[in-house]
Amino acid sequence: MLNQIIDRNANHLYTNSLNYKEYSQLNLPETGEAVLKFWKEKNIKLGVYSSGSVAAQKLLFAHTTFGDLTPHFSNYFDTTIGAKREVESYKKIQETLNLNAEEILFLSDIEQELDAAQSAGFQTIQLVRKGTVPSTKHKTAKNFKELLDLSY
Repeated sequence: MLNQIIDRNANHLYTNSLNYKEYSQLNLPETGEAVLKFWKEKNIKLGVYSSGSVAAQKLLFAHTTFGDLTPHFSNYFDTTIGAKREVESYKKIQETLNLNAEEILFLSDIEQELDAAQSAGFQTIQLVRKGTVPSTKHKTAKNFKELLDLSY
């Protein structure tokens, strides 16, 4: 588990998108949209790495209750880059982004994905949703306020 405050100079955040089977439309709480806008204003680039295709990710984020959120995202990755529980996948993402691994923050609710990202040198935060067992190895956030406090 990372025991330091997230590096304020990190300029990329990679989020794990929601399960497409559960959600036909992304429904972020108002604070979620505010966090995306805050990061964008701070020139923090956001991306998505999901088991859903890049096309599905773009469609999902284009049709939210807050309108089109795709302008907030710079990059989209799917499993064509590799499996989400494999360290090599995160190394490929890091190479594609041309950043140092420690400059990338990966968010997910799945501990094995966080483990792989952390093994590749990424910073990690587990998103704790209903039914998620909180990690003892990664920082955790239960809501957007906690996520913002941890990430900036």
